[in-house]
Amino acid sequence: MARFFKARFILSLSLLSLLTGCASDPICPCTKDQPNPCREAEDDTFPTEILLRSYEGSALGGFLPSNVRLTPAQAFYALLEHGNRSDASTWVVGDDKEYSGYFEVFPPTQKGTLICRKFTQEMKLKTKGYGDRFYTAHGESCKNPPNTWRIVKEVQPFKTL
Repeated sequence: MARFFKARFILSLSLLSLLTGCASDPICPCTKDQPNPCREAEDDTFPTEILLRSYEGSALGGFLPSNVRLTPAQAFYALLEHGNRSDASTWVVGDDKEYSGYFEVFPPTQKGTLICRKFTQEMKLKTKGYGDRFYTAHGESCKNPPNTWRIVKEVQPFKTL
């Protein structure tokens, strides 16, 4: 059953990515002038430990406090890039709040040439016949050069109520 839900998310993400022109890296917000601002050539020296990319729910839709509609991945990226000392973003989809989530990022720190921010994220999924599922993660994302955020560490307890 878990494979079915994962496949459904990946299919939703793929369709949304094709429609928005962000097929190569949905963690980056896209614009007409700059379709993929944080996609850079891969650098082998950059940390590559990625347990679960945070964009798995990015087909769901999200809101920043400015009420600009973004996907959860874009909200997360915007917080990493432009957030103040500690900012949070929440997102929901559907009148019954079928999906909802929360991101928070913490003050940036310098680690050598990298700028890093720790984060927390929570996601709640209502699934027919299977109850509510909660996903919580915390970790760290780093960038160098600008607009190249990558998750370098993520811890992801996952439980079903």
